[in-house]
Amino acid sequence: MGYLRFILALTVTIRHLLLLKLTGTSIAVVGFYCMSGFLITRIIHETYGNSWHGKGYFLLNRLTRIYPIYYMCLIVGLICLYGFGDSGWVISSFTKPSSWADWSPQIFIFGLNIISKNFEPLAMNNIYPIRILPPAWSLNVELLYYIFMGVVIGTSLRKMLLWCAVSIGISGYLLWNHYSYDYHYFTIYNSSIFFAAGALAYHICHYASHIVKLPPALAVILGGSLTYIPYVLGYSVYENLYFIYLSIPVFMYVLVCLYNPEYADKREQFFGNISYPLFLVHWPLSTLFVHWWAPFTFGYWAEAVSLSLLVSAGIVFINAKLFSGMRNRLRDKARCLRNNL
Repeated sequence: MGYLRFILALTVTIRHLLLLKLTGTSIAVVGFYCMSGFLITRIIHETYGNSWHGKGYFLLNRLTRIYPIYYMCLIVGLICLYGFGDSGWVISSFTKPSSWADWSPQIFIFGLNIISKNFEPLAMNNIYPIRILPPAWSLNVELLYYIFMGVVIGTSLRKMLLWCAVSIGISGYLLWNHYSYDYHYFTIYNSSIFFAAGALAYHICHYASHIVKLPPALAVILGGSLTYIPYVLGYSVYENLYFIYLSIPVFMYVLVCLYNPEYADKREQFFGNISYPLFLVHWPLSTLFVHWWAPFTFGYWAEAVSLSLLVSAGIVFINAKLFSGMRNRLRDKARCLRNNL
């Protein structure tokens, strides 16, 4: 799934840095959420189990997976922000924090996206207005569902199915009452359906093994092309919210096709790993090129993405040297614990 994750991350950079409406960033993020739901369910079932010790190892592993790379990306963002000035005229959120209230979400991630009361105010206002790493609001969503899935859902099929039902109810309510695009995409509560769909896809792999599967390469192409379908049909996701929801079963099918009991080879893992920092740093790094290229031109995008890929590869390399051993030991302890139960 590393190749698909990389394609989706690259799609996001095209939308952000070229401002091209031919790509649906929201559909790419839906794909990320579905993959996270699938992969988290997988590692809970296959590695950490349902014991409280297993849950503890799972959470520690997630923290060491998310925060070291995030902080390295944050350093890159700070260098761009304070070394070359903010670019509020490019993206309004990439501005300097001025108080602890501004700094706290940047440091802890939690607080970059908050749950509004009674679905009010407008969902977009739930995104913290100052973000050194502008796309990191979605990371806040991911972390909350990692905790929810690891601690609450665990390996229980019944809990997972109940979660799916509640998630469908939330999204159905928003659609029935004609809530705007922001509520469907930016809110923590509606993101539930995307993670739950990924979790359900994992179980489908085991309970419906007779499903006809595409070859992995075609499955990756299908998943990557979903972000372009609205444009081909003459719509934007903003104009037709149903594209977001219609992409869910397709992503589920793609994940089932890509599931392999043996984990990905090193090349695929590498592409999957660099997609995370690429997703976070492309916008801050793009500010380095505004003096040479007009913003949102192909040259601007190409140089910004090239540098982002190099920086992302460096971040992944440093992270592997410093933290992969710790994460491997946590996984090994969890497997030993589970085998002894």
